Amino acid sequence: MFNFSLCVLSPSRPTRKAIEEAGTIDFGGGGRADPGYAQRSRAQQGQFDYGPQRVCWVSQVVTDWMGDNATLKKLKVAVRHPNIVGDTNTVKRKVRNTYVENSEHLADIEVANKNQSGLGTAIGIATVALPNKA
Repeated sequence: MFNFSLCVLSPSRPTRKAIEEAGTIDFGGGGRADPGYAQRSRAQQGQFDYGPQRVCWVSQVVTDWMGDNATLKKLKVAVRHPNIVGDTNTVKRKVRNTYVENSEHLADIEVANKNQSGLGTAIGIATVALPNKA
């Protein structure tokens, strides 16, 4: 988690002086990797994840399902709640609809990352263009 957020945030991360003035040991993770700072300044129970990382998990579930010959046309994901370090995450998908539009065979896939309590921390919908079996 820390390496993901560090790489994603690195172009805009604050200076060492700014981080030290904020009172955190977290150099680049936005306070996510420092449990004390996360509690004091971010109102979290402890260390927490970077939401876009869950968008990556959700997209991988869809692309793994669709295979190499399909095309991911659209992905819309809402990050609803933080994942606290130690949470168990499960990513699931369900085909909601299949249809033909403009001669494309499409499938709408509902996707969700849920924690151990069943809370959807990231939920979304994907549209996949399936290959024709012509």
